[in-house]
Amino acid sequence: MIQQRRSALPLAAALLLLRAPALEAQRPAPSAPIYVPERGEWRTVTPEDAGFDAARLDAAIRFAVANENPATKDLAVDLATTFGREPFDTPIGPVQPRGALNGLVIRHGRIAAEWGETSRADMMFSVTKSFLSTVSASRSRRG
Repeated sequence: MIQQRRSALPLAAALLLLRAPALEAQRPAPSAPIYVPERGEWRTVTPEDAGFDAARLDAAIRFAVANENPATKDLAVDLATTFGREPFDTPIGPVQPRGALNGLVIRHGRIAAEWGETSRADMMFSVTKSFLSTVSASRSRRG
């Protein structure tokens, strides 16, 4: 559990660096059509065009990469050492090693920054709840 929390801290801290009052003022007007990309056809924009300070965004990404969780990427070992004493602790199905740190910064449906192997699928576990609650909260604020 502690390793899971630690791994989320660099990303959370990096995202906090990006929050700026100017970004809130740049929200599109409610009457503007909402851009929804076709599956696999995400548009890429510069950080500035997305409303970010490029230097601060780059610093946040470098901070997240520099503070990547040092735990093993071998998921079978990680599960055995963290949950091995729990009942029914044997995974059902295959597990593969995790990939290196990667990420996307998306604003208004467009990619403003990308690093690592973002098309790779990895098992997420509990961090999924935090991600989904963030997405859900941002959608509910839009109305």
